[in-house]
Amino acid sequence: MIRTTKQQENKQWFAAKSVGYGVYPVTWQGWVSVFLVIVDIIFSGLSLTFNPTPQGIILSLGQAAIAVILLVALCNVTGPSASKVR
Repeated sequence: MIRTTKQQENKQWFAAKSVGYGVYPVTWQGWVSVFLVIVDIIFSGLSLTFNPTPQGIILSLGQAAIAVILLVALCNVTGPSASKVR
């Protein structure tokens, strides 16, 4: 069994920006999640090369939209509270 400290359990993956709106990754987990979303969006675009039909376009856009929605949800769960993010 791996033991973790309270500080490790409460570590935020994303921090609020000091100027402007939004958050940015501050841990390796945050950077990996952003990287995976970028890779997913790239592959969604590349899949249009192989399936340029209307159904392929809808699937690619849907896949990219789901990836972005999941990233936003992850930022809300593992980032600062909404009151700290302008």
